[in-house]
Amino acid sequence: MRGNGKFLVLSILLMGAFFLATCNSGGSGTDATATPEAGTFVGKAAVLSGGEEVPPAATAANGSGILEVNTTTGTVNGRLTIGTSPTTTIIAAHVHEGARGANGSIVVFLENSGSGVWSVPAGNALSPAQVNLFSAGTLYFNVRTAANPNGEIRGQIDGAVAAGAARTVEPAAAPARLVSTMGKKPHPPGSNALPPAAAGK
Repeated sequence: MRGNGKFLVLSILLMGAFFLATCNSGGSGTDATATPEAGTFVGKAAVLSGGEEVPPAATAANGSGILEVNTTTGTVNGRLTIGTSPTTTIIAAHVHEGARGANGSIVVFLENSGSGVWSVPAGNALSPAQVNLFSAGTLYFNVRTAANPNGEIRGQIDGAVAAGAARTVEPAAAPARLVSTMGKKPHPPGSNALPPAAAGK
C-alpha cells in the first residue's frame, strides 16, 4: 500500500511540474501555420462573341471571362459570364487549346454555377505544356448551345485583366497559430490578429 501511495504522489508531482512549465512557456500547441502555394497566379481575360467561332456563328450572344493560372504549379481558377444570353439552351462550356482562328481540344470542363456563370471546378490544374499555351495566349473559352453544338460564342484568353478586377477565387488565408492561454491574461481584442495573407498577383 505504501508503494502505491508513493507512486501516486510522484505522479501528481510530475503532472504539476508539467502544468507549471506549460503555463510559464506559453504552452504552444499545434503550430498550424499553412505553407502558401509556391508560384504566382497570372490572370488573362477574354471577350466572347459568335464572330470568334471557327467558322463564325450568327448570334447576338456574348460574354466575358477570366482565367488565372499558377505558372509554377499549374493550379487554375476562373469563370466566364454570359452577357447577352443565346436564344437556345447552353449545353456546355469549356476551356480549349488553340490559337485564334483555329479549333482545338478541350483542356478544362467548366461547371454551371448559375446566373449565367460557368466556373473552373476546384482542384483543376494544367500540365506544364498547357501552362505554356496559356502564357502564349493560345487557350480560349467556348460556349456550346442547342442551336450551335460546336460552339456559339468563343473568346481567346489573351487579354489584360483590368486593374482592380476581383480575383475569381480568393487565396485561403493561413490558419491562426494555436497557442495555449493557460495562466495568461486575456489580450485586448485585435492584439493577436495576424497580418492578412498577400493575394497572388
